[in-house]
Amino acid sequence: MKTTKISLRASWILANRDAIDAAREATSSHAECRGYCRNGRTCKTQSGSGWGYWAAAFDKAGVRCDRMNYWSGYNSTPSTSINRGIAKFVKENAPDSIL
Repeated sequence: MKTTKISLRASWILANRDAIDAAREATSSHAECRGYCRNGRTCKTQSGSGWGYWAAAFDKAGVRCDRMNYWSGYNSTPSTSINRGIAKFVKENAPDSIL
């Protein structure tokens, strides 16, 4: 049976949970934001778009990633952002095989 990439990511997330929690907490303040953030594209604590599959892996692992679904672009398309600190940690530490 083949293991899905989401399952591989969820396993990696669980193995790195403490560091991921620390990365999230380091960037969870909305002090730089204007009012209540509802758009992951413009929120200062969010990663930007394209993190939907990672957000699914975080859900599978049961680890909070501060997912924010939103519509973006001229011809609006759905997108997903996660906490900026977590996204940075993932980019810098996850193996290429699961990125």
